[in-house]
Amino acid sequence: MTRKNFQGLIFSLNLKTMKTLSAESFVPKTSSFKLASNNKEYQLRAVTLDDELWIQDTFKQNIGDLIAKTDMSAITRVVYHLIVDKSDFKNTTVTIMNEEGESKTQALGGVKLFRYMINGGPNEQIEIIKALLETIGFSRPMQEEYTEKKRTALLENKENMSQTGPSSLTASVQSTDGQPSTSSQEPQEKLQCG
Repeated sequence: MTRKNFQGLIFSLNLKTMKTLSAESFVPKTSSFKLASNNKEYQLRAVTLDDELWIQDTFKQNIGDLIAKTDMSAITRVVYHLIVDKSDFKNTTVTIMNEEGESKTQALGGVKLFRYMINGGPNEQIEIIKALLETIGFSRPMQEEYTEKKRTALLENKENMSQTGPSSLTASVQSTDGQPSTSSQEPQEKLQCG
């Protein structure tokens, strides 16, 4: 991980509340997550310099920025890129039904099929993001410590808000992040593999 990317990751994930971490604290490693759609676990390989360069060239931002923004379109593309065995994502014929009840059959594969198979809701998305964080060296204990510090900060903000009144609500809401965004402006479609 380059120094610039490391600094961007630290800034993007708002780790100022954590104890000071050195670049040596981040050791990229393999990770895994499970999809609810097929109850199968997928292994991710550790992020390499080549992956970091691909992410920078493809998305014009570093991986920390993508995670901090919870850009699930980009995150799922990066995760798919890191999946060791992609055999479950070969082109297959699927029937898609849109909001008007019209169905059509089409071939779907790769990252698009991967996205359709993520149907375990926000918890599944969070597990995928946690697995990605591990591949860049942000270990599960570090994630838990970060989560606990964020929770404590949110509770402190809530207490301060109740003591100071509603005028602090705007500042409190604007200063907190980390809730995954699952909204999409694309119409929702029902997937049937077959």
